[in-house]
Amino acid sequence: GSVQCRTEYATLWDTEYKETETQVCTTEYEKVCRTETQRLCQPTTRQECSTVYEKQCQTVYKSVCVEQYKTEYEPYTETECSTQYKDDCEYQWEGYGNDKVWAPIAGTCKKNPYETCKDVAKTKERQVAYPVCNDVPEQKCVDVPRQECSGSPRPDLHQPATAEVPGCAQAELQGSSQEGSSQGQQAGP
Repeated sequence: GSVQCRTEYATLWDTEYKETETQVCTTEYEKVCRTETQRLCQPTTRQECSTVYEKQCQTVYKSVCVEQYKTEYEPYTETECSTQYKDDCEYQWEGYGNDKVWAPIAGTCKKNPYETCKDVAKTKERQVAYPVCNDVPEQKCVDVPRQECSGSPRPDLHQPATAEVPGCAQAELQGSSQEGSSQGQQAGP
C-alpha cells in the first residue's frame, strides 16, 4: 500500500487571567435648595403739593375829592355915624299977650357938633371852600395762596417690597468605586 498523509489543524485555546485594579468615578448631582430674599420694586404714586399764588383783582371805586371855592355874601349890620352941626341958642320970651314967642337971644347962638348914628344893613363877600367829589375806579389786587397738587407717578420713586423666592442649585457629589480582577492562565484543551 501507499502511505497517505493529511494535515490536521487543531485550535488551542489559552485563557490568560490578569489581576488589575481600576478606579471608576461617577458624578452624582444632589439638589440643594435655599430661600433667597429678593427686593422687588413697584412704581408708586406720591402726591406732591406746592403753594402757588394767584393774583385776584377787582375794581373798587374810590371817592376822590378836590376843594373848590365859591363866593358867598354874608349879611351884617354896621353902625354908621355922621356929625352935624346946629345952633344952640339961649331963648327968651318976646312980645306980649297973644304975640308972645320963644325966641333966641341975639348973640348967644353957637354951632355945636352932634353925632347921629344909625344901623345900616350891608353884605360882605368871602371865599368858601367846598368839596367836589367823584368816584374814580381803581384796580385792587391781592395774592391769594392756593394749593396745587399733582399725583402722577414718578419714575425715581418706588415702593420697596420683599419677597421670598425659592432657588435651587445642583451640587456635584463625587463617587468612586474600586473593582478588582484576578489574573490567571487557562490552557485550552
